[in-house]
Amino acid sequence: MAILGVDLDSKTLRWVEVHSNGTSHEAGASGRIVLTGTRDAEAMKRFAKAFQDVLTEIGPTKIAIKEKAETGRMRAGAASLKMEGLALYLADIPVEFISGSKINKCQATHSRLKDAELEAFKAAVCAAT
Repeated sequence: MAILGVDLDSKTLRWVEVHSNGTSHEAGASGRIVLTGTRDAEAMKRFAKAFQDVLTEIGPTKIAIKEKAETGRMRAGAASLKMEGLALYLADIPVEFISGSKINKCQATHSRLKDAELEAFKAAVCAAT
């Protein structure tokens, strides 16, 4: 099963493709997409096309997104919410939101991934188990 793990941070969507059989998890392709403008229609369209290209290329069976708070001191910013909305709109597969506390408890690691990609990897691993 291929799961696309996603972490939204500021104006960047980081993604990691994870292949899982439920007990073993292997990272595949990874990358990031930057939203260059939150009030620029062309920037939103470029972001949407880039995310759609990732979905088409990888063909995941599920998307796992690290959950962002909508209210409170640690709430997500406008860019994160817009990227999340576009991801939900473009997804024609199940999307699961994974809480930060669940991700923090996840012990999964991968030596090839950068530190910034680990949250997306852990989101996918949590969704697979």
